[in-house]
Amino acid sequence: MANKETSVFTTQPPPPSWVEKEAQEITGLDLLGLRVPVNSIGTTLMDGVTTISPMIRYISLRAWITWVYGQHGLPDTNRDFLEFAMRVESAIVLGNLLCDPQTPKLVGSDEAKKIIAEGNSRFDLRPLVKQPAANAYLGPSLQINVAFTRKEGIAGLTKERGRPLALAVDEILKATTLGRKFKKNASLDHATRAELEELGKAFAISEPSDKEREALLSAVLPSTPRDESKMNRVQSYGVLLEMTERFGGLEEYDILDQAIDPNSPMLPEYTHCLDGWACYLVRDMLAVVHEAAFEAVLNALYEVGGTEQSVHGPSLIHDMANNDDAIKAALKALQLLPQGSKPLDAPLAELLRLVDARTVPVRNGRIPRWDGLMEPEVIDLAWESEAGALAALPVAWLLARARALKGEDNEHLRREFLSSQGWARIGLEEVVLPDLEGMLRRKITIRQAIEELALRTIDQHTRIAWARLAVDPLRDVSVLMVDGDRWAVRQNKDFRAGRTAARLAEAIGWLRQLGLTDEQGITKQGRQRLEQIRRLINTQGDEQ
Repeated sequence: MANKETSVFTTQPPPPSWVEKEAQEITGLDLLGLRVPVNSIGTTLMDGVTTISPMIRYISLRAWITWVYGQHGLPDTNRDFLEFAMRVESAIVLGNLLCDPQTPKLVGSDEAKKIIAEGNSRFDLRPLVKQPAANAYLGPSLQINVAFTRKEGIAGLTKERGRPLALAVDEILKATTLGRKFKKNASLDHATRAELEELGKAFAISEPSDKEREALLSAVLPSTPRDESKMNRVQSYGVLLEMTERFGGLEEYDILDQAIDPNSPMLPEYTHCLDGWACYLVRDMLAVVHEAAFEAVLNALYEVGGTEQSVHGPSLIHDMANNDDAIKAALKALQLLPQGSKPLDAPLAELLRLVDARTVPVRNGRIPRWDGLMEPEVIDLAWESEAGALAALPVAWLLARARALKGEDNEHLRREFLSSQGWARIGLEEVVLPDLEGMLRRKITIRQAIEELALRTIDQHTRIAWARLAVDPLRDVSVLMVDGDRWAVRQNKDFRAGRTAARLAEAIGWLRQLGLTDEQGITKQGRQRLEQIRRLINTQGDEQ
């Protein structure tokens, strides 16, 4: 790990010194820890759906499994519950694939296809995955009040949401042979092809019944949200429905584009919601540019033999920052290249001036909006090349500064969203704003700012690796071996920069599965639900 003498940062505790350990190597995507605050914002704005819960009917199935399990009077333990759940899920997956081999998003479909390929007429209902859908969809079930936690034992079903949903499923499954068998025999562990095909036809995972849809809609989009998180969710789905009605098709990141567009037709009715998603985009941008810079440094280490022997890290970054032509081209693409024969040796204050000129608010508010420099441009730049990744570092920090300082009465957003998890995750209040002021006071150049922020990127990774190792000695996520200024790439380690999964694609999928949207756009039911959301927002506005 980096030692104290090599750190140029003053807004956080000194990093840990080098520690030798024999830990199990664990790979992961969030190796800088910067996606955590982004996910935190996303959960605040739209809970109830996750990246591992794309098929909303699994929530219905889980409710039925819970209800039937309770009727059997089986042990009130998660282990026994999940054993039963996995057998039911196995039957559902096999049945769906027998009816339609192309059925998407089934939990355990790979293993189920192998079982089907064996060509047997009798199927064992064995577990298809280590973690069943009953686990993956527990969080969403709790958040939309279909289930509730208990001090001990399995999660229960709520009377208001969970039980009606379970009964809606039972109306379907009790008409199938396997549905009746599971209700009579909790230990059922085999089924015939005909029984599975009957089940798959009756319970297609992507097509909830009308009663299920009504129960699920009442849970996902309650008519009287009980707290802020539920209201945030309703508003976020409202924006998605509004966009579908206005624009027809809808893609994953469209809501983020609307969040920073000063001319968005969703303003001002959804300003509160869009301000939150704008903060999400700012934090996602910071995560992306640092991940892209980290990947660029790793690639440079590979090129100079950093897998066989250690390399002087600061010198490597210095050489990367002296790729003048490529870095100048990247800044020029953003219209942020200073004048003069040596623009990268211009003061960072000059880059600040250029960013400020491209971020003049045309629509004020807690989150200022302008027609100039936007976060998606910086994200794209970071992905274009290694030089783009390095150039994007100071630009992203300055753009985040503009969003934070040019807003009106946005202290809550700055502290709770833009500064989520503080110095450990490059929060705006704790790190970005004070460190930028320090750089400007020291009158460093653009090139020096690039080097310092690239060094911070490496420092961020080593901190996250150390923090996770301290919690679990067997959890080693480090990609680099860092001993002071000497760096080396860990053997068989790889990293690819990416964006934080926003769960928006899954939410859009839920809207279609619930019958609120289709290939043509918003449906009649979708317009009715949108009108309800509009009335709710107007009522809330009147009360405020």
